[in-house]
Amino acid sequence: MTTADAPDLQGPLWDFALRFYARPGVAPACLELQECFHLDVPLMIAALYARTQGHVVDDTVIAALDARTAGWRDEAIRPLRAIRRNMKAGPWMKAHQAVPALREEIKRLELRAEQMQLSLLESVILELRSDQRDADADADALRAVAALVVNNFTGTDSDAPELTVIAMAAVNAARESQRIT
Repeated sequence: MTTADAPDLQGPLWDFALRFYARPGVAPACLELQECFHLDVPLMIAALYARTQGHVVDDTVIAALDARTAGWRDEAIRPLRAIRRNMKAGPWMKAHQAVPALREEIKRLELRAEQMQLSLLESVILELRSDQRDADADADALRAVAALVVNNFTGTDSDAPELTVIAMAAVNAARESQRIT
């Protein structure tokens, strides 16, 4: 693959993801949902972003986003995450002085793999239809999108309190993105 063929890893979705994840309370809320429901956090961020851009986000869209990146998530991201977590939980951190640096490198690779996933998801979002009636997504609309994503992974309705934190962070990240562009 040439550089010209490489996906843009620094696109608008990545910028939104950085703003979103930097919001107070978002990291612990996302990690809680990831732990409890095996939630795909980049997929949720992509769905939230799509809604803030005026796209219709429903069960069909969530399924399409999931189908586009499930293999990458399961074969690249989750194994890297498992290695990183096992290194921290096991005796390895004290076994050799170079292990903590190796764990940080694996963490960096995991983040890079998530960045690649967001790039793949952004290509799906570009093809979604817009909802011209409600282009300005509010916290309730974004909470509903986050709940749809959780429901996709659990198969049941969720009213997790973390969804409110996530929705408000998405509203604020979208507003910040609009001010910058």
